[in-house]
Amino acid sequence: MVESEGVVALSRIAGNIGDVITVTPRANARSDWSIILETEKGERFSYKHFEPEINWQVRIGDSLRTLPRLDLMWYRPPKAFAFLPQGNWGLEAAGTISLPEGPHSIRTISDDAVRVWVDNALVIDNWKPHDSQVDYAPLAAGKHDLRVEYRQVDGWVELRVDIIRGTARSTGSPGPH
Repeated sequence: MVESEGVVALSRIAGNIGDVITVTPRANARSDWSIILETEKGERFSYKHFEPEINWQVRIGDSLRTLPRLDLMWYRPPKAFAFLPQGNWGLEAAGTISLPEGPHSIRTISDDAVRVWVDNALVIDNWKPHDSQVDYAPLAAGKHDLRVEYRQVDGWVELRVDIIRGTARSTGSPGPH
């Protein structure tokens, strides 16, 4: 381990590929920390964690829940969502976020339809049913009110909303949930 930011302790600072390193972030950096590792040959690789806190207030039909993240992905609903039909339903979610200085983006991964508002301005409008797609919108530093609408037509359920550092990237797959 050659460098860290926002970290108070590591379970180890040296080891082998495949070893597990447990990171303990500083209390004020739980959602924003990074480590840089280096091999014996001088090759560097890093891991960065950026997940600003959002307590999403989610309404699905008559059900109201608080979720720490919007990350839904299934073909058959898990127990927590067993009340949902396989298709033809939607949800609305709202949350507030405070972002540090620098450019950020809000990213959605959705299948079938999604819309996102930031401070009451529509910034992502992908409301026609579609297979899994990635959409981005810029977010400035500061406090923002977020609102998400999602519509499930049938089949595969997929909705993920992330806040990432920087500006929009490829609309290809962002990797596993």
